[in-house]
Amino acid sequence: MSGLCIFINRISGQLKHKLMKNMLKRVRSTAGVTLAELLAAMLILGLVSSGMTVGVRFAVDKYNQIMRDTEAEVLYSTLSTVISNELRYTTRADDEDGDGYVDTFFSHSFASKSEYARFSVCDDDGNIMTDDGAYGQICIGQSTPKRILAAAAYNRNLRARVQSVKYNSTDRIFTVTLSIANGQEEMFTQSFDVISLNIDKKDTASTEP
Repeated sequence: MSGLCIFINRISGQLKHKLMKNMLKRVRSTAGVTLAELLAAMLILGLVSSGMTVGVRFAVDKYNQIMRDTEAEVLYSTLSTVISNELRYTTRADDEDGDGYVDTFFSHSFASKSEYARFSVCDDDGNIMTDDGAYGQICIGQSTPKRILAAAAYNRNLRARVQSVKYNSTDRIFTVTLSIANGQEEMFTQSFDVISLNIDKKDTASTEP
């Protein structure tokens, strides 16, 4: 993208130089140049310069938007893959409130064997964010939460949040709702299903009939 900007700026500079050169030729010629012609040339030069500036700015903004949207989709896909692997192979998921949503589960990869884990949102320093609805980096754990992806995965100010995890004990399916945000401004929210392989009905509480 920087190469495109350099190319556009070079073309703009060449155009300015050509206009100034032609204008100087008119000034030096015997026919001369009127004040009106001089002002018109300067006006055209100014319009060309401003048009180039606006065009470059628009192109850069559009490029950044496209890249952010693309990387948001990549982040969602990567997070959903890691979350799916955690839930697919967990041996226990608990519904502490009896509302059908998973509060804690056993994590084989990110939590200690002595405690159950939960999805949380961490800031850039790895600390759990306590603000309701805040977006950050997805972590698993309670006393010592761990990022499920490296901080470098959250490019261009992208953040995420696991909105909910629901478990249907009849079908043995988790339904995860995951949101991606630009800073604290939500971009999109999508849900995906994960089939449980290791949980028996007796290993989880659920409000499902």
